Amino acid sequence: MVPLVFDSPHSGREFPADFDAVVTQAELRQAEDCYVDELYAAAGELGAPLLAAAFPRTYVDPNRHAGDVDLDLIEGAWPWEYSPSGKASIGKALVWRTLEDGRPIYSRKLKPEIIRRRIERCHVPYHQALKEHLDAAYRRFGRVLHINCHSMRSVGSKNSYSGLGT
Repeated sequence: MVPLVFDSPHSGREFPADFDAVVTQAELRQAEDCYVDELYAAAGELGAPLLAAAFPRTYVDPNRHAGDVDLDLIEGAWPWEYSPSGKASIGKALVWRTLEDGRPIYSRKLKPEIIRRRIERCHVPYHQALKEHLDAAYRRFGRVLHINCHSMRSVGSKNSYSGLGT
């Protein structure tokens, strides 16, 4: 047993019925960290949990703060916490507005309630589960190492060098 917790926030392959994107699932899947969850699946053999998102990061990105909302994607005013990271400028905030190549994911702006439901249905439970794993490891070992699992393309897009991080 080891004091490790792994999470793969961008491996989600289950597209919710209410996604309503105007691009194909194949195009949306290009934003995945494909198979990263499978690469780290052996974590369980070490007694370390692996949390993997089931939903795609383009639907809601668990690696973003719940308040990191792209106001250009919202219809009307955003009435909840707003904590921008700068990723909205490239369409990659909590809910992605654009694909890597800049094409829009939606044909319209989204109502704030739509984003809020995604947060409550996906983002909040993901972070609750991650916190539970981290807390359990800390209680058991008195320390914990969190490994946030990602993949990188061999050649980045123009947005890869924005200095805005993952």
